[in-house]
Amino acid sequence: MLSKKYEKYKKCNNTYKNYIFDCDGVILDSNHIKTTAMKELVSPYGDEVLNEFICFHKLNAGLPRHKKFIHLFENILQIKISSAYEQKLKQILEDFKKITIKQLKITNEIVGFRDYISQLSLESKELKKSKKFVVSGAPQSDLDFVLKYKNLDIFFDEIYGSPNTKLENLNILNSKYDLSNSIYFGDSMIDYNMAMEFKMDFVFVYGKSEFEDWREFFQDNNHKDHHRNHNHTNVETIKDFNFL
Repeated sequence: MLSKKYEKYKKCNNTYKNYIFDCDGVILDSNHIKTTAMKELVSPYGDEVLNEFICFHKLNAGLPRHKKFIHLFENILQIKISSAYEQKLKQILEDFKKITIKQLKITNEIVGFRDYISQLSLESKELKKSKKFVVSGAPQSDLDFVLKYKNLDIFFDEIYGSPNTKLENLNILNSKYDLSNSIYFGDSMIDYNMAMEFKMDFVFVYGKSEFEDWREFFQDNNHKDHHRNHNHTNVETIKDFNFL
């Protein structure tokens, strides 16, 4: 029997025009891969710098990685912009990609995701007409490669990554398709804020999220969701939201 907290979705789920998914923590179990790589690359700067940077990284999940490393160099290490700075930034981004790309190829999918996205592609005419998108802070080339490697790209109409921010990419989508009557699956504060910005229903997937204070955050924001007339729920994996 469907739990009461999902009934509101069940009533309107067949009418969504757009289904939008973050990648890390929603499609792939990959947050830990990227955090481990960041620890490896930043640890030479010392524990204090590392702890401050990892805290920033987790709190800003969904922010493009180049912006995170810019924050590291300019705000934490306070390195002045120069040709040497540009080289450091370029090198750390290249090293990060080398470390993570092999792990991304073998990482698990989030439980239930493939079943859910497959159903969205095979069910009623209304669902077939709906659009499915990925909007991620990961670089576009990484997203395209990994999703194609795992044969997941076939389920999506379009895939959006960095260097654009999620806000910039959602603005592009909104201008092309109109994001009213959409649902957003994410695992970060940024994902939630983006859903609210574009008045989308939101599903927070917490099972592999690195947003440590999500319970307190959503408890504080529940009354805002009610007044904004947006649906919002929390699930451990997509499997827990596996109905149409």
